[in-house]
Amino acid sequence: MASFVLRNHSLLRTLRRVNRSTVENIFRSNQPMNLSNAGNLRTLSTGKHFKPAFKLDTYRRNLSSEIPTSKKKELSIEELIALIEARDIKLIDVREPKEIEETGYIKGALNIPLTKLKEALQMTPESFSEHYKRSQPQKHDSNIVFYGLGSVKSTAALEIAHRSGFKKARHFPGGWEEWSTEVNAKN
Repeated sequence: MASFVLRNHSLLRTLRRVNRSTVENIFRSNQPMNLSNAGNLRTLSTGKHFKPAFKLDTYRRNLSSEIPTSKKKELSIEELIALIEARDIKLIDVREPKEIEETGYIKGALNIPLTKLKEALQMTPESFSEHYKRSQPQKHDSNIVFYGLGSVKSTAALEIAHRSGFKKARHFPGGWEEWSTEVNAKN
């Protein structure tokens, strides 16, 4: 059996083999997808014993995130502003420093690039304070909020944080794009 390759033409060819109702059900479901279980892509194959509906359903389940995209984990811009004004937030910008230099940042945010987040969350409090010049977020903190340019990096940061034990962490999916158009436009 040839392994399934994630390319547009291969995906379309595979989807054509799947009956229409199966595809519609998959795309109607609110299951989040990510590539954390990318090794399971081989469950989709194009061999002669290929069973499209079963294989595509297996593929969808294997890519489902362990982190629900619950609205409780997402902050609106109004909620973010309220937390900032109350000074009750540990706001973390997960973009690369170069991105921040080019676009800007939310005042008071700590920059921990997504590529270094897991390592930062696992540091000792002393190492974290020395490196970032701030106190380290605690696993029980409910005021940890991640943001990026949009929602992609902040969603990934949220997943990393939750897997590292920071179960109450949240994110601002609007990111810098929403902040810069909404808040900066008012000033």
